[in-house]
Amino acid sequence: MYADDTNLTFASSDAEDLFSSLTHDLSNLKQWPDSNRLSLNVLYTKCLFTGTRYKISLLPSEPYICLDGHFIERVNSYKCLGVQVDETLSWEVHISEVVSKVAKELAALRRLRPICLQSTLATIYSGAPAARRPPSGAP
Repeated sequence: MYADDTNLTFASSDAEDLFSSLTHDLSNLKQWPDSNRLSLNVLYTKCLFTGTRYKISLLPSEPYICLDGHFIERVNSYKCLGVQVDETLSWEVHISEVVSKVAKELAALRRLRPICLQSTLATIYSGAPAARRPPSGAP
């Protein structure tokens, strides 16, 4: 079995304190899955630092956060419960991803328009997954 979608948060203005605290907390966190016959896959474990662009630029490109002898990979953004979170919390990555999905759906509907009835297109539109539209008449 695997446990996923676990987030560990720590705040510090000192990079060394941040790295050592996260490494310590990660090793403590790993004890729970180990004792409950679960697995924490270090290769899928990522590290995302958030802050202003200036503060982020002061951090080393590869963090010194280690678990089971493996360094944790630093990423600029990651998907958490369907939302792309980036290091400056700017929503740019998430908005770009949503716009891309919607554009693909609209392009498909445009290609289908000459060969489908409008009612069929409406059914396809309402079943399209990217927008997750509310039901008709919802606020």
